Amino acid sequence: EKHIPKRIKAGFENKYKYIYHGSKNVQNEICTVEWNETIQKKNGQRFNNKPTHSPIVSEVDVVEGQTRKRVKYENDDIAEYGSNEGQSFWNLYKCADDKPKIEVVRMPDSLNYQKNGIIIAYAFSDTQRRYTSPGALAGFIGALAECGYTNVKTTGSCFKEASCFPSVSHVNGKSIDTQYLDDSEQQK
Repeated sequence: EKHIPKRIKAGFENKYKYIYHGSKNVQNEICTVEWNETIQKKNGQRFNNKPTHSPIVSEVDVVEGQTRKRVKYENDDIAEYGSNEGQSFWNLYKCADDKPKIEVVRMPDSLNYQKNGIIIAYAFSDTQRRYTSPGALAGFIGALAECGYTNVKTTGSCFKEASCFPSVSHVNGKSIDTQYLDDSEQQK
């Protein structure tokens, strides 16, 4: 459920609070996260060379997981360069048609909530893709609560502006990657 209070307390203007509703109507306050508005992106396209389809506004070196360079274009597209599985390449993330605005939230660096018989725990592994869509984070928290695992490692979702190197398909934070558990745990 999404609730927006009529009056938002000072300091909480750009934040969402996640509350897990457990059995017996017990509400578990899990975390409060900041949200960011950005332009929706299409799935990425992979290139061997830096895309030159639009004038470049900025090009910066970054150290964000496997991402080493980020280019922003005049038309608001983003290209990222880096390496994955021994190969170096560029991913271009074009803006969606009509450039709709979306929200992404910054996931907590880790969660280890254990209260009222509820366990919601994860940690990041080898990534800086720490943003996701508000709904994906809610679903992730719910799935973690249902499973009760304490050993879940996530390799992230997307960056602040909805790009997601080395992935081409996690744009806009539409899903959150996890490292595989053993087969029975993974199926659960």
